[in-house]
Amino acid sequence: MAAETTFKQGSHTKRFRNENGTIQMTPVSGTKTDSHSAPHKNSKKSACTVFRTLFESGRNNDFDAMADTIADDCEWVLMSNMMSFKGKSDVVALCKAGKLASEKTPEIIFDLATPEWGAFEYVNRGVITESLSALVATSGQQFPVDPSTLVGRQYEIPVCFVYHLNAQGKIYLLREYLDLGSLMQQFE
Repeated sequence: MAAETTFKQGSHTKRFRNENGTIQMTPVSGTKTDSHSAPHKNSKKSACTVFRTLFESGRNNDFDAMADTIADDCEWVLMSNMMSFKGKSDVVALCKAGKLASEKTPEIIFDLATPEWGAFEYVNRGVITESLSALVATSGQQFPVDPSTLVGRQYEIPVCFVYHLNAQGKIYLLREYLDLGSLMQQFE
């Protein structure tokens, strides 16, 4: 029988089952980094994963620092629709579009990296802007309502990234998973 661990985070309680042989996930808050995380070689902060460097650089509009975490031949796959972005310039453009399209406040849940791979999980909370509405409209996803009618509405969506690092410590493959079902239910 699995042991159950409960974490209290603000007003939210998170429970994770820990089976024999599995990694116990621990929530991460603020800008702290999991003690098992491998630091990014280009980070000016202590013990920061490669993805955390990408994430925080994008949030701070430092797209040069963000681009430095991405390999030239990187592929970023949106698993919800299998849309793929290949090459550093396309990946950077995707990150810029996502960052600039909405006002959001992330709650980081999990951040773990080894020298070969990593996982980063967060809950994205924000307000739908006209830019985000336009991005959604061109995503190929079917929404229950016209995305342009959602401007000004709040949303919450869990997101998880699983990524692979090359020998230089840069992301060369990233798969982005998000719970579109829960997002769509918010707008029905």
